[in-house]
Amino acid sequence: EWVLGLALHELGRPEEAAGHLRRSARGARAAGDPETEALARAGLAISLLSLGRTAAARREIGRADAGAPPAARGRVDFLAGLVDQRVGRLDPALARYRAALPRLRREGDEHGVARALLNRGTLLAYQGHVEAALVDFAEVEALAGRLGLPVLVAMAAHNAGFALGRRG
Repeated sequence: EWVLGLALHELGRPEEAAGHLRRSARGARAAGDPETEALARAGLAISLLSLGRTAAARREIGRADAGAPPAARGRVDFLAGLVDQRVGRLDPALARYRAALPRLRREGDEHGVARALLNRGTLLAYQGHVEAALVDFAEVEALAGRLGLPVLVAMAAHNAGFALGRRG
C-alpha cells in the first residue's frame, strides 16, 4: 500500500495515492510497525498538499513526526520541511532540512540527501542566499550523477540557473 501510494503520487494521482497511504498507515499501526506508519503518514501529507488540503496535510505530518522512530527520523524531517516550505513556513522548513540532512547522511540515504538539498537550495535561492543555494545544487548534481539519477541532475542544474538569475 505504501509503495503503491508513493507511485500513484509520482504519477500525478494524489487522490488515489492518499487512499493507499491511509491504508498503509492503518495497516502499519495495526502491525506495530512505527517506521512504515510514520513514512506512510508523511507521504500522505504530501499527497494531501497536492490536493490543496493544507490543514489535513499538517495534521498528518504532525502525526508522522510524533510517531517517527529513529530509523525514519531523517525522512520524516525532510518531508516535514517540504510541507513547511509549500505552506510558506520557510524558516521552519530550513530548520527541518538542517535536522534531516545529517540524519539522512548517517542512514546512508543518498537519494534522500539529494532531494533534501535540492529543496533546501530552492528555498535558499528564493530567500536570496544564492551562494548557499549553489553549493546545495552542486552537491545534488554530483551525488545524483554518481547515483544515476538524471532527473535530479537536471533539476539541480535548472535550479542553479534560477539561482544565478536571482543573483543577476
